[in-house]
This record gives sequence, C-alpha cells and structure tokens, in this order.
Amino acid sequence: MRPLTTLSLIVALCVNTSALGQDLPKAEEIMDRYVQVTGGKDAYLKLKNRKVTGRMLMPAANINGKMTVYQEGKKLRISMDMPGIGLVEQFCDGENVGEVNPISGARIMEGSERSMVLLQAHFQADVEWRKLYPKANCTGVKEINGKSCYVVELETADGFKTTKFFDKETGLLAGENLTYKSQMGDMAVTSVITSYKTFDGIKLPVETKMSLMSQEMVMKVDAVEHNIELPANTFEFPPELKKLLGKPGK
Repeated sequence: MRPLTTLSLIVALCVNTSALGQDLPKAEEIMDRYVQVTGGKDAYLKLKNRKVTGRMLMPAANINGKMTVYQEGKKLRISMDMPGIGLVEQFCDGENVGEVNPISGARIMEGSERSMVLLQAHFQADVEWRKLYPKANCTGVKEINGKSCYVVELETADGFKTTKFFDKETGLLAGENLTYKSQMGDMAVTSVITSYKTFDGIKLPVETKMSLMSQEMVMKVDAVEHNIELPANTFEFPPELKKLLGKPGK
C-alpha cells in the first residue's frame, strides 16, 4: 500500500538542502532502484491483490480508527471507521472514483482528487510507474526525517503532480508531497514514512506520519494479505454512488 493513503492520501516535506554542484542520478534510476530494494520486479508481479488492515490515529483528538484497504488491478476500496465520525469509504473501479462520508454525504470525485485516487488504486504502480508518469525528473536533494533524500518530481498525463523523496543510502521512499483541489480548495498533504516491513517478499511502509489541513495523523499497518479470495462485491459502488454515476454528465 502506498503512503498516499488516508482516504484522500498523503505526502511529505521537511528541511530543504541545496543540491547545487551535485551530480544527480536520473529519476528512472531512482524509481527502478526502489522496486529492486523493496523486493524486485518478479516478486511484485507474483502478487495479484492485497488486503491491508490497520489504524488511523489522530493523537491530538485522541482518535484511534480502524482502517481496511483492498486493491486489485486498478480497483481500490478504503474503509475507515473513525470514532465520533463514522464509516468513511472511498471506491475506485478503475475509472470512476467516489466517496461516502457521514459528514459530506456521497459524491463522485473528479479532477486532481480523482487522479490521486487512481494512482493509489493501481496495484502495480511501483513496477509500472512509467505508464503512470510520462514526466519524471530528479531535481535535487532534501533532508527528510534526518535522511538525505533525492527529490523526484512526477507528473501524470492529465497534469497531476507529486513529489517523492527517496533515501540516498537505502533507496527506500522516505516521504511524499502533493497538493490537490478538493471541495474545500487546494489541499496540501504531507507524509513521512518511518517504518517498513516485508510481506510476501515485498517491503511495504507500516508506519507513516501525515499532515493534512493542520491535522497530524499516523497510519499504522497491522497486517497485509496477498493473493486472497475477495468477495465479488468488494469494489462495487454502493447505491448512493451508483445513483450519482447515472446522472447526466457523470
């Protein structure tokens, strides 16, 4: 599961350091190295789907919510049961993206919100990153959580941009930074990955610190299952989203 999650998903930024005068590697080398150090292409391609269970913590509000994420192909379902808020879910069928929220109701996500979820939904995004990001450049070096990291700026064909930070020493993703347009305007999301663990030959983030709208959150992964039999309706949109998709222009 990529660290861009929290239902709207996430990202990173910390202390700037100058990269002037340094010989920077190509973005392609950095992205391919990440695949290699986290298990290798062959190990990734053995996996067909994923179920992640964990928690979303908001320390300042003393909230400890349950989180479940399903991925398969280009489909995604994220369920978060947050005390005092209720069940919040996002769905992606590979093309359409929707959310059901007890506060704002059901809605179809479009624009950069949709682009962000589509990226997260792509199960083999790490291996097939070239298909997702026609533009990729290493632009410098930053210090993230005390680690010197290469800065890789990525852009999709529809213009959605994200910045990833890769540890120069280990090759692992250390954090991510992005801004997307939401119902409440431009939303900056930051994340810093603090821990990894290996599941079925693939090293995945298991603890990510996030910042969204001045809220500090921590996503903790408790378990990861691969190549399991998922219920047939796992990625099926609920009635309220189906109704919205049936409207003219949707």
